[in-house]
Amino acid sequence: MAIKKWRGLNQYKSEGGFQERIVARLAQLAYRELSFMASLTHPNLMSLECAFTPQTDDKYFDDFYVVMELQDHVLTELIRTDPKQFRLQHKDLSFLIYQLIVGVHHLHAHGIIHRDLKPQNIAFNETNAVLKILDYGLSCFESEDGRQTQYVVTRPYRAPEVILCLRYDKKVDVWSIGCIMAELILHEILFDADNAVALYEEIIATLGSPSEQFFSRIGDPKIREAAKTAKHYEGKSFKKIFPDELFHHSDRRYPQLSADNARDLMENLLKIDPNERFSIEQAVRHPYVSIWFRDDEWNHPQIPIEYKEEDIGRSRSADEWKGLLFEKIKQIENRAFGVFKQPVTLE
Repeated sequence: MAIKKWRGLNQYKSEGGFQERIVARLAQLAYRELSFMASLTHPNLMSLECAFTPQTDDKYFDDFYVVMELQDHVLTELIRTDPKQFRLQHKDLSFLIYQLIVGVHHLHAHGIIHRDLKPQNIAFNETNAVLKILDYGLSCFESEDGRQTQYVVTRPYRAPEVILCLRYDKKVDVWSIGCIMAELILHEILFDADNAVALYEEIIATLGSPSEQFFSRIGDPKIREAAKTAKHYEGKSFKKIFPDELFHHSDRRYPQLSADNARDLMENLLKIDPNERFSIEQAVRHPYVSIWFRDDEWNHPQIPIEYKEEDIGRSRSADEWKGLLFEKIKQIENRAFGVFKQPVTLE
């Protein structure tokens, strides 16, 4: 098992103002993440084994611990290996991306957008190559209408619609999957930039400038004008970005696991316009990953999320959010250890 400690909330404690808002926000995010983890039981999602706190009264509540299944590695470790020494074979790359797609689909089936998919948040076991998505700290319900923020998704995996302040949906996760797949092949970040403007420039220089129809959907006039007047790019071919030498030779047993199919999948995951981008349902049907498809994984039973609809976006004080979080942790703790806390009568 792996144990993650959440740092003390009381270090931000003060009377009102900015510090009060920090505590409220941290407690709200922790409450939401624990609620998601307690309900998400898919094999490709990191679920919660237990949570506990050493405090017995919410008045003194400060820190808590989350217990999860121990994983061997995160994808970052694969990416950092020397490509001259190691490259993923097609079947391994395909299987990892398939599992990522299936795990994200289970989130989407619950109406959840992950909003922070990146190699550091994806773990796997070396023995069976089972992949698990981690960290739901920025995840939200797609139904949280009007409360979208642009400060989501680590920059290199951030979709164009987020950069340009369009309303976004589940397809921001699909974009991130495409970026992660590209990184596993290149052994380096595909779109690397220091700020949002440079990131958008990097994206269009690689993929080509989007259409007028895409620009027309940008709500902010200043952002729309800046995007429209940016330098026009035709983009590069995916065969140039991902030449054959970056891939292992195809296995005759699985002809669909080819460099051409890998490039085609990425090209459809990385459409600048989300209306043209693959949905998660289209992605799993692509020949590069469909070889692994199992109905029991795709249609895994759903458990209702332990996160009350009235809690979404509701304004609460820091003490109120801390109280809710403390109550949630004690519920989880009692489910796991309650049997051991019952008084024993000796006869």
